[in-house]
Amino acid sequence: MAQRRTFQVVTGLSEVKMLIGIFGYTGSGKTYSALELATGIAEVVGGPVVGIDTEHGRMGIYAQLFDFKRLAFEPPYNPLSYVDALEQALPLKPAVVVIDSMSHEHDGEGGVLDMHDRIANDMLARSKNPNASVASYNYPAWAVPKQERSRLIQVLQRYPAHIIMCFRGRDKSTPNKDKNAKWDEKIVDLGTQPCGAMDIFHELLLSFMLAPASNGVPTYRSDNKNEQIAIKVPSVLRHIVEQHKGPVSRDLGKKIAIWAKGGTMPAKVAAESPLERINRCKTIEELQATWKALTKKEQEAHARAKDDKKAKLEYELVEQASQSPATGDNLFGDTGDVDTTAMQR
Repeated sequence: MAQRRTFQVVTGLSEVKMLIGIFGYTGSGKTYSALELATGIAEVVGGPVVGIDTEHGRMGIYAQLFDFKRLAFEPPYNPLSYVDALEQALPLKPAVVVIDSMSHEHDGEGGVLDMHDRIANDMLARSKNPNASVASYNYPAWAVPKQERSRLIQVLQRYPAHIIMCFRGRDKSTPNKDKNAKWDEKIVDLGTQPCGAMDIFHELLLSFMLAPASNGVPTYRSDNKNEQIAIKVPSVLRHIVEQHKGPVSRDLGKKIAIWAKGGTMPAKVAAESPLERINRCKTIEELQATWKALTKKEQEAHARAKDDKKAKLEYELVEQASQSPATGDNLFGDTGDVDTTAMQR
């Protein structure tokens, strides 16, 4: 007879170990944003930030900007190697572990796709069926890779520190099916999709996208419903992340860490409208970042307001330049021209 179990009754919010995902194209600022977020979380939790670096030392370029310990992770990138890396980080008692990149577990050297192909070819080589092909072993060849990934997911779920995972992003599309479920000539734009297993994405508490040239400003809402699938912002965190304006920062890390520790959540206030966000911008750079963070529909509705605000900021720049004392230094470079490059709508 199975032993009876007892369960603890818990009231209120208990401490949560967060799994966070960041995905985007190369150069979108994933590593920097992950370290910013991790540094803020660590300041609240206490303990070091540990980086698991699969990018051949690229995380090390930020060593002068952030205080973290780095584990150099070389191929093979199978799931159990990720488990080993996470277990080797435990003696460091990390507050946060940054995995950059988690995409290698999927399609890197020795990753799950590599494992599957190797196993399928091994099965074919041992086969005595003269009519067999690699495709004959497609299904059974998934058994071991899937088992290893399940083990990795179990470790991620129970890990005693917060984990931030970076994923490469790729543009994806797929043929369309008509109402009769037949393929037609239309192509469906899936937008930017993370390169990684959706099995892992399902475990994330929070995930967001860094679009190209976003300057670290995260995308929490997308007009592309297929792109939105990989973006996850739970309702209990939405007001925290959406009230944070601008690039991912340590301040944002602190706020979500306080919530994850069971602290009192900030009082929910009405979110700023796109017009209010545009009007409070004090520099052209801030206006550019705010504009890029808006959805396409919001941009279409507020294009005139953006243009008016931009014109006002440019006028203020010229006014400041004309009122500056003549010191011999040119505020705007050798030509004396103000950079008023038009922003893309």
